[in-house]
Amino acid sequence: MAVENRARRLQKAIIISSALGIFTVAVIVAAACIVPLYTYLKTEEKRSLSLALSAKSIAVEEFLARAKDVGLQIAADLTTRERLLEYNEGKIGRLELIAATQPSLLDAMSHAQEVWGVTRLDEKGHVVVQAGLDIPQEFLNLPDPVSSEASFSGPITLGRYLYLVVQAPILDSQARLLGADIILFRLFKLERIVEDYTGLGKTGETILGVVDGDQVKIFFPFRENGFRISKTLSVDSSLGSALVKASNKRTGIQLPEKDGDGNDVIAYGPIRGSNWGIALRIDQDELYAPVKSQILATVHIIVGLILLGTLGMVLLVRPLAGKIIIHTDELQREIAEKTASLQRELNERRRVDKWLRDSERRYRMLVENVPDVIFILDNEGRFTYINVQVERFLDCHVRDILETQLAEHIVPEDLTRIQRMFELNVDSIWDEEVGILDIHGKRKQARIRCKPTYSEENGLRRYEGVMRDITRRKQLEDELKASREELLEKIKIIDELYEHIVQSGKSKAIGDHTAEVAHELRQPLAIIGGFARRMVRQIDACDPAHVQDHREACNIIISEVHRLEKILDKLIEFTRHERVHPEKIDPNELIERVLEVHEDRMKEKGLRLETSLGSEVGEISVDSLRFEQVVRNLVSNAVEASLPNEVIRVETGASIPSGKAQETGGLEAETYFEMKIRNHGRIIPPDELSKIFSPFYTTKDYGTGIGLTLSKNIIEDHHGSISVKSDREGTVFTVWLPVHQLGKPLSNL
Repeated sequence: MAVENRARRLQKAIIISSALGIFTVAVIVAAACIVPLYTYLKTEEKRSLSLALSAKSIAVEEFLARAKDVGLQIAADLTTRERLLEYNEGKIGRLELIAATQPSLLDAMSHAQEVWGVTRLDEKGHVVVQAGLDIPQEFLNLPDPVSSEASFSGPITLGRYLYLVVQAPILDSQARLLGADIILFRLFKLERIVEDYTGLGKTGETILGVVDGDQVKIFFPFRENGFRISKTLSVDSSLGSALVKASNKRTGIQLPEKDGDGNDVIAYGPIRGSNWGIALRIDQDELYAPVKSQILATVHIIVGLILLGTLGMVLLVRPLAGKIIIHTDELQREIAEKTASLQRELNERRRVDKWLRDSERRYRMLVENVPDVIFILDNEGRFTYINVQVERFLDCHVRDILETQLAEHIVPEDLTRIQRMFELNVDSIWDEEVGILDIHGKRKQARIRCKPTYSEENGLRRYEGVMRDITRRKQLEDELKASREELLEKIKIIDELYEHIVQSGKSKAIGDHTAEVAHELRQPLAIIGGFARRMVRQIDACDPAHVQDHREACNIIISEVHRLEKILDKLIEFTRHERVHPEKIDPNELIERVLEVHEDRMKEKGLRLETSLGSEVGEISVDSLRFEQVVRNLVSNAVEASLPNEVIRVETGASIPSGKAQETGGLEAETYFEMKIRNHGRIIPPDELSKIFSPFYTTKDYGTGIGLTLSKNIIEDHHGSISVKSDREGTVFTVWLPVHQLGKPLSNL
């Protein structure tokens, strides 16, 4: 009886001890697993908060970068730079500068909704042009002349709204500071970034601020109470100290103090390129609520398993008490192994599930919020993945792009460049700008950066890349280049017309004066000649000894008078504007005939002749004899002015002035025949060049000096123009003759 009681007590003790042992071991193992799991989950939540802070920081930095880019685009206007340079040099006044540049400022404000005011400063920092809202005087300062980058100040409060003040330098082609644009940038988009509480729960919020002395200035209202309390914080407060650290370029997470009043977890960091700080604040209980719920569910499962294990052990040990006593060690070992294996499997499954959820959430947040198109191509160049940004870029749904080849969307001339991307080595990077077609066939420009890798699933080669829309940037570059070329061409035409007008006015004034002189000299010279002839007749009847001497003297008088009469005839011819007798001729044939006449003179000096006679003009209506006289004068002057063994170049063609050139120069024809004769003699100084068409002016030891003046009169009688230019490239005479006159038939020339 005692043995039976002892066995029962032993059996009972074994059952109780086994149950307590299993329960105790299970509790210890569970605690050993749950504590590090809880710590790990809390760490992951803080890491998620840091990632959210990083995403917000990137969004704010992109906003500031865009504000600077808009400022630089406004300041980079070519017309603005040229007019501001002219204003700084005193060539134009402030009103002319305002009239020339203010429309471009208003146009920039209409295109950029965030721009609410632009003030333009000259090189001395004075306000010269203003559009939109007025900017406070303390911000109207010139930027650093050494830097070509834009900078910003603020934000500042004007009325009920916040604005950013952007300073954009205006530089000339040598990177010298001409002035600056001070731009007032409205911060409503930045406010939307801050007030986006996605992923921050019910208590989370984003705070932007800047340290101002012993206080921290907050830019936007708090989530719950706005600015009803204060727009500033003490640097000693938890949020203020976090923003001070962020302004000092530090990043981290600040937990609530145990004896403090607050219960907020604050992630803080700097905004690159500024003295701003950013912080994400969320209630600690809300931040760790998912962790606590997961741990609580895990504890319930473990407790249930422990209880089931304990109950099973009791039921198993009771009928096998004897065997349990014998095999206790072996049974305990098996139970421990099974419990550990179950715990490891459970922990691994939870860890994998948590990691997959966190990875998916972070990946979706990053990929869907970036502005660029992110894609993956298989080894045949087909899209296997692409984010939703492609819908805005190519104006089509993601499903319409998947499984299509990249080459189907590339313009034909760039297909060979795309093909080189598929020939890259692994880990090499392909970075090119190509043309791309959207769903409607409209051409756009994209910059594609791609890298080949191997797929983890099947080991095949694939290509991961980013595609950025640069269409607007390319359009602005092309428009800027075209505007610059058009402006240079118009300036050149205006310069040439100005020379024609000045020289034509001088020639007319001198011609009128010469007519008066010739009229006054003709009559005295005629009287002198008459008396000289009478003297000859009288001398014939005088003493024969002196007859020969008197005759020779009188002949000399007659010869000199005859020479003066020839000079006066040329003067009269110079001043006379005879009616032109036009006839249809091929000007190139006449020019070739004149060149053949001067061929021997060119060979004597060893000169080479180059001609480029354009056939696009055809026949023109001119007085052939007078036009031939012009060509002879110009070719003869070119031969005489050229140095030995040099080149004389003759060019002809058609010239069509623009409407503005016709209005500026008083031109009367739509199309002009243009002739240029260039020699490589000495460079004519500016003071001589201004008198080259003046009567009796010559640099030679012989001649009357009216050849070029007569040539100019002949060209002007044809309603044409002649000009001269002399520089290191040679001296060139340019003749314009009308081909089709505006509102006049050719017969009236």
